[in-house]
Amino acid sequence: MFVIAGNKITEEYIPNTCAALALAGFVGLAPNIFHSVPESAATLEETRKAFAAHTETDTLLDVQAGADYLREQPFVKAGGLGVVGFCYGGRMAMLYGARSREITSVVPFHSAPITAMELTNLKAPDQF
Repeated sequence: MFVIAGNKITEEYIPNTCAALALAGFVGLAPNIFHSVPESAATLEETRKAFAAHTETDTLLDVQAGADYLREQPFVKAGGLGVVGFCYGGRMAMLYGARSREITSVVPFHSAPITAMELTNLKAPDQF
């Protein structure tokens, strides 16, 4: 299961969510989609400025790199992957789920805006 942060990878809820997934028997991976933002960025404005050159496509490629990594791990069972995201990460979770055949569940929390056109490939689940 991917856990996509909304602001910074260092926010406490990210490792806590991964830990909760592990306790439930899942593997949680939080790709650092904000790797282009320096640690010194203290304000939201500084973060947005540093992140401006990192496109949504770049972010989705970061998440795909995480999927590739997970698939190679011997402790990860074959089959579908899930993704959970918060705020901007919720938007990225929806976009990734709409584009990836590997994703079987998407859980966006407080997702940034997304249009129906952006989700045209999103599949409805067979079961809940």
